[in-house]
Amino acid sequence: MDSLKIESDKAIAEYKELLEKLTVKFEFLHVSNMALFLYYITRIKKPELIIETGVATGQSSFFILKAMQENNSGKLFSTDIRYDAGEIVPDYLKDRWDFTVLKRDSKKSFKKFINNFDKIDIFFHDSDHSYWWQTLEYNTAFNHIKNGGVLISDDIDNSYAFLDFVNKNKMDFYSFFNMGSIGGVIMK
Repeated sequence: MDSLKIESDKAIAEYKELLEKLTVKFEFLHVSNMALFLYYITRIKKPELIIETGVATGQSSFFILKAMQENNSGKLFSTDIRYDAGEIVPDYLKDRWDFTVLKRDSKKSFKKFINNFDKIDIFFHDSDHSYWWQTLEYNTAFNHIKNGGVLISDDIDNSYAFLDFVNKNKMDFYSFFNMGSIGGVIMK
């Protein structure tokens, strides 16, 4: 585990260097617990396929892709509603990244996107945190997650969608604090 800590510290340092080089400065320079969790789970589980919804600046994308680089395997498929999302992701990590812009609040475009995948290792929700959209993502994506796979959601405290989903399906979950919000994890 010490080697993973050393690796993640190097990834954090690289991330902070990348932030400093950007012409647009961001309000936060802190690396979230979620980004580090995604790095660790990617390194440990060595997934072939991760789906990420909601990219924003690309902090989570960066840490997932950095872990995939260390694993020398895996592909990240990310969605956002902004064309300029993911600006922090450097070119050298983009060979494992497929970024798709979805129509804003389009149930149809999200379902079409997810239906391209049969065996998702890790699904990470970090897009619209409304009850309706979270419920849509959990219900749609969970059917595509393979046994032993993981559903991860940021901001499960923004609505009751995550708790309603786990209660309805009688599942156990884990949660953790993530910079002012709570992250949730379900193992399938």
